[in-house]
Amino acid sequence: MKFFCKLLLAILLLGFMTNFVQASPKKGAIIKAKETNYDANNNTITASGNVFIQMDEYTLHAAVVHYDLDRDIVYAEGNVRIIDQNGQTIYGQKAVFKDKFKKGIIKGFMAKLDNNAVIVSRTAKRIEKNRIILEKSVFTPCEFNCSRNPIWQLSSSKTDIDYDKQKITYRHLFFEVYGVPLIYLPYFSHPSPNAKAQSGILGPQIKRDNFLIPFYFRPKPNIDATISPRLSKNYTIFETEFRHKVRNGYYDILGSFGNPPISKSGGQKTEKSSRPGRYHIFAKGNFVENEVNFGFDIKRTSDKAYLTNYHEIFDHYLTSKVYTNTIDTRDYFSLDGYYFQDLRANEKKRQIPLVFPSVKSKKVYSFNDDETILLNVKSDTIVYQEPKDLGVARTSLDLELMNNLITNNGHMLTYSVANRGDLYWVDFTDKNTLIERQRVWYKNIPEFRTRWRYPLVKSLSDRSSLKVEPTAMLVLGRKFENRFNKFALVDSNKSELSEDNIFHSNRFSGIDYHDYGTRVSYGINSSLMSNHIYIDTFLGQLVHKNNVSKNGNSEYVGNATIDLEDNFEVFYRFRRDKKLRPIRNELGATTWTEKFNATTTFTELHNISNYFAKDDFKLEQEKMSQLNFDANYQLKKDLWLGAGARLDASGNSPKILVRSIKVTYLFDCVSISGTIMDNFLHDSLRGVRKTRTKTFMVGLKVINM
Repeated sequence: MKFFCKLLLAILLLGFMTNFVQASPKKGAIIKAKETNYDANNNTITASGNVFIQMDEYTLHAAVVHYDLDRDIVYAEGNVRIIDQNGQTIYGQKAVFKDKFKKGIIKGFMAKLDNNAVIVSRTAKRIEKNRIILEKSVFTPCEFNCSRNPIWQLSSSKTDIDYDKQKITYRHLFFEVYGVPLIYLPYFSHPSPNAKAQSGILGPQIKRDNFLIPFYFRPKPNIDATISPRLSKNYTIFETEFRHKVRNGYYDILGSFGNPPISKSGGQKTEKSSRPGRYHIFAKGNFVENEVNFGFDIKRTSDKAYLTNYHEIFDHYLTSKVYTNTIDTRDYFSLDGYYFQDLRANEKKRQIPLVFPSVKSKKVYSFNDDETILLNVKSDTIVYQEPKDLGVARTSLDLELMNNLITNNGHMLTYSVANRGDLYWVDFTDKNTLIERQRVWYKNIPEFRTRWRYPLVKSLSDRSSLKVEPTAMLVLGRKFENRFNKFALVDSNKSELSEDNIFHSNRFSGIDYHDYGTRVSYGINSSLMSNHIYIDTFLGQLVHKNNVSKNGNSEYVGNATIDLEDNFEVFYRFRRDKKLRPIRNELGATTWTEKFNATTTFTELHNISNYFAKDDFKLEQEKMSQLNFDANYQLKKDLWLGAGARLDASGNSPKILVRSIKVTYLFDCVSISGTIMDNFLHDSLRGVRKTRTKTFMVGLKVINM
């Protein structure tokens, strides 16, 4: 390696030499050198002293060059350097070329590829314009100097470099770390730097204590797939990912299949069995044709324990859907279908519903040129089926006539009259007589709505400003009647109030429920911005009367965010009842510097059965709180350490739910990452166990980094 370092140093010194003479003995070639001699009898040129030859798209630098013009053969020696039109550079001590440098043999070869990758060899033979065969070669994308070997390199007895295929192939290969051979392969190939993706073996990983070898396949530029066997002592899991980009969109399929054992316990008895054919499949696709968007998102698994124990997916249920929609500014239309897989451990399983179709649309009509008087027409239709128990076909039409007004003083006002009509067709089985019955129900909800906003902005200095915006909204609606309870066929009567929806006329996210009666909401939003600090706050209250909810008639919501110097942020969000007792509290902080970043959040829920959970959901406690944190620190230039955890802080002493430790090493041409994770979430009835997993991955530049 010291020889090549000295060679590079010699080339740099030659670059300072001047006093060139120039000759043009043959059209198409330009020769510059310190001294040139022309032999008329043999029609040859001998040039010495920082020789430069330009021929077609190639340039040659050398100490001495003999050029046979009749046979078009060039003999070069001493710090030989050839550069092509693409900037590819090769070096050598001696070289023979013909056919205007398209073919030749080089002794003491060295080529500098893209991304600072280097390949050297004892001899190199250029058999085609873009193909070179090397003997006794070494390849590395790592930095190196005269005092040490690179971090890793590939040495082989024979190497084939094909620039057209962007591929490097080795025979009798040794993988070396700091010059020490560790792995031998009779055959190996990888793409050249900056080559297009190609099929091959990716870097092995240790994932959840399993050894994983990814095989990458790319039959076409728009199709690729990865098959990754996970090898364990007791089982094998095959993970696959397939990606296909088509003319009008794409679709991906992610899944796995294996035979890991499952352990279930009831009381003190533990049963362990091997369930054949455990799997999961997540497939999604999105397409656009003539401004219409459509696609699918399918999720399915064999069991909850398989998802959690082997793939760290903790969903309580899986939702599959197909959809199509189109959006035109304010107007939209969507058609969806849903199917669910319930993964919860309920004592009494409900029938899994099928929703198809679910149709939503909105159309906005303007009655004047400045679009201050608008008619909003919204519809929502759904067919909901619980096998053997319940079938619901429901359609809703919402009409709203709206007038927007801005006064000369900057007051922003909105007035509207609206009516929502719901029509239900219900097919159910009478539990007493077991006779199938049908019912048709209808309700309408007329409302008057008005909203006022008054944004005030004041500049405090050249670099600071203050904004204050009071807002209020009044809704006069129909009173709630007990007979409306029979319309609750799909959703639970839980509404979520936050600073984001306090000025909405309806805070129920489902299809059955709507806010009733008189509602007044008001609040004030303010922000202060200066050179070093940004503060944003909101405080609001909702007061309602004769509403469907039985949780009270007044609630408060708010938030506050403080950002200091663009590297520290703290926030607080809350929801409280009329006596200021907490319903939801969220507190968090984020900080980031050049070497350190961390995020911490604390979430607290109170009176869960009234505000969040369904009526038939059994709770162990009415108050729950969790603490999350994640931190990363750059210990050295190329070494990062990280840690994270999620804790249940509901009891007297915190309980760890999930914790992890991460180490990442990035240097030059190598990346090393390792993670140790403990997961204490478990469900013994379904085989979801406490786990400790270790994931380890090494990335090598050019090959898999």
